[in-house]
Amino acid sequence: MNWKLLSGFRHWVGKSFPGSLPAMLMPAMLLFLLTLIPGQPVLAAGDRIRLIATGSDRAIIEINGERLVLSTDNPEQQGATLVSSNSDEVVILYQGLEFTLTTQDHSALIYDGNIPDTSESGKSAVIWADATGFFFADGEVNGRPARFLVDTGADIVTFSSIHADQLGIDYSRGRNGYASTASGITAVKSLRLDQLSIEGITLYDVEISVIQGAFPAVPLLGGTFLNQLNMSRVGNRMELTRP
Repeated sequence: MNWKLLSGFRHWVGKSFPGSLPAMLMPAMLLFLLTLIPGQPVLAAGDRIRLIATGSDRAIIEINGERLVLSTDNPEQQGATLVSSNSDEVVILYQGLEFTLTTQDHSALIYDGNIPDTSESGKSAVIWADATGFFFADGEVNGRPARFLVDTGADIVTFSSIHADQLGIDYSRGRNGYASTASGITAVKSLRLDQLSIEGITLYDVEISVIQGAFPAVPLLGGTFLNQLNMSRVGNRMELTRP
């Protein structure tokens, strides 16, 4: 603590309030002073900072329920400023205070007075194979319902452009590429999805691909989602668990 600053504060109090300072006033003023000392971040009562995902040039956070996407091109929104970010952590300025937030496997942490909440950890979902031996799972894409085929051989979550349009996925902003399908070489877009939920397990900033046309007939739940979970299978029972 900056004791020199604190001593000056006490001197000012003594001159400004002759005699004894009311007992209830000193703690309140001292707390105000502490919020101004660098390295002592104190969130206002009820403020909640939620780190959803972070990468080399951007971070997705929520402050009091409002989602913000901060990037090197647009580093400041709603009083929050991106200082730096990488795959492991993000540093932001909020209300004049600097916070370092970390995430593992895109699990979202809640910072409420700097106390993390990892209640999502350990959440699991059980999926049963159908009569043909395939595993289908119900989910949501940005809040819209969707049905997926669990495909452990697919590296990435994949949608046809038809399904992407139905789910409101704006793939026009994606990176251009090509994919080999049964119909031949087809254009594909690669991008990141803000939010994907499968059987109650929600992950954020998930990489996906969108293939032009009707393939695949059912969206494929691939490695960019599955690899962030612990997966076990016994017979026709598959269990997904969030680390």
